Amino acid sequence: MPGHITAVVGPNGSGKSALGHWLQQQAAGAKVRRVIAHRRLWFESAGPDITSPQREQLGVNITHWGADPQSRWRDHAQAQRASVVLFDLLAQINDYNARVVELLKQGVQPEHIWDAVGISMLDRINSILGNAHLKVRLATTDRATFEAVTVDGCPGYPIQEMSDGEKSALLLSAEVMTVPSSSLVIIDEPERHLHRLISASLIEAIAAGRQDCHFVVLTHDLDLAASLPRSSTTLAVLAKTTWSNGLPVGWDLRILDPEDDIPESARCAILGGRRRVPFLEGEAHSLDLRLYEVLFDEWTLMPVGGCDQVIRAVHGLLTSETHHWVHGRGIVDGDGRDAAERANLAVNGILALAVSEVESLYYSEIVRRALAARQGETLGKEPTELLDDSTHRALAALSAGDTPNRLAASVAEKIVSRRLFDDLPTRAELATGVDPVVVSTSSPFPMQLAQLAGYLQAADLESIVREYPIRDTSLRADVAASLGFKSIEHYEAAALARIRHDPQLATAVRQIIGDLP
Repeated sequence: MPGHITAVVGPNGSGKSALGHWLQQQAAGAKVRRVIAHRRLWFESAGPDITSPQREQLGVNITHWGADPQSRWRDHAQAQRASVVLFDLLAQINDYNARVVELLKQGVQPEHIWDAVGISMLDRINSILGNAHLKVRLATTDRATFEAVTVDGCPGYPIQEMSDGEKSALLLSAEVMTVPSSSLVIIDEPERHLHRLISASLIEAIAAGRQDCHFVVLTHDLDLAASLPRSSTTLAVLAKTTWSNGLPVGWDLRILDPEDDIPESARCAILGGRRRVPFLEGEAHSLDLRLYEVLFDEWTLMPVGGCDQVIRAVHGLLTSETHHWVHGRGIVDGDGRDAAERANLAVNGILALAVSEVESLYYSEIVRRALAARQGETLGKEPTELLDDSTHRALAALSAGDTPNRLAASVAEKIVSRRLFDDLPTRAELATGVDPVVVSTSSPFPMQLAQLAGYLQAADLESIVREYPIRDTSLRADVAASLGFKSIEHYEAAALARIRHDPQLATAVRQIIGDLP
């Protein structure tokens, strides 16, 4: 179909080149140009170094070589292919110039000449390069060669000095623009040596410049395939090729409906599994991050600051999964969240920790027990006594002075902050002119204080460590001292090392945290 693109996307080894070769053979008698994936991307000189008879013979040879099954992986004409492209391009430019001269000789006014001959091949090539966001244009010299001219006005230079990407774009566009009319153009790996932001625009511009041709684009660039205009593109996914005696005999090819996205299975085959990224509260150089790195060693961790930033980052990824290859999740502190809040966050890809803050895990019973066992060997003391002493001193620290009030108020503050934010009036409500705007909620402080008092009375240190922010209490220093460490920093570093080197302990700590949704 003229003016249409059939884009076939598949992973390396799926048989795209074999499919392109087969299509070329099935189109016997039609005008077909196959641009092979293993094409050479450099010029021996700035112009064609072949004669007209040589070009004619090469045309015959290239047609013959294209029928050879080896052309799936071998370019028989690699030494001459660039010269053939430059020869054809220069021939069309010269023919255009000759037509313009002839019309001038006939007395046709210059303003009418352009209506007769149309846009020159050189301008068409340069338009394609511009639409592909390349900063270079093509020009001819009085020596019948080509030079590159940058759009910023710098002096021109021979085309063999262009970058690989520029040469790739020039060769591809020139070869396609010079094919005979109404051709079937098969392009294997058009993205070769091109930045992914350029390849899709280049193919779209080339196809727009040859509305008389049908294009088959074979690629493993998902962005290129997905970026082509769906109104004029049929998108297909190639999973594998069936072979017999070294020859392809069938393809597992699925043509997608116009409304369908490239399926996840194809994306996985091409890109591998999505990059798994959990967004975290905190900073990039904290001890918290090092603990997460131990517990989530198969993930790429991304600290982004506060809870709101985590939620926004995950929401943005989840609502645009077809445009990226990231499996985005989030982890936020417990901060007194109830079961309903946790469930709502989980639905949106966010894990609310089972502890108020992740660093509280260093003071959970399983970690203190593991360190007591190690310190007992070092200090020659009974581990159970060390653990019991750490528990006793931790409970005493949490009971001292106004510590219970501060802990309960800290959790209550975070709960109230979330409630008030959720209850803010909508724009429609504000538009009613209500004044004053009142947002209120009941105080969770009494309940938090009563719950904490119950934990203290029951000597339930584990529940307190999990549900209340112990960072700003003397608990940390008292536990560190009771287990024979010089400082909080020494204790937490030892705890991290123990978790890192004890798989069973790491698994137990991971179970406290919970699983990412």
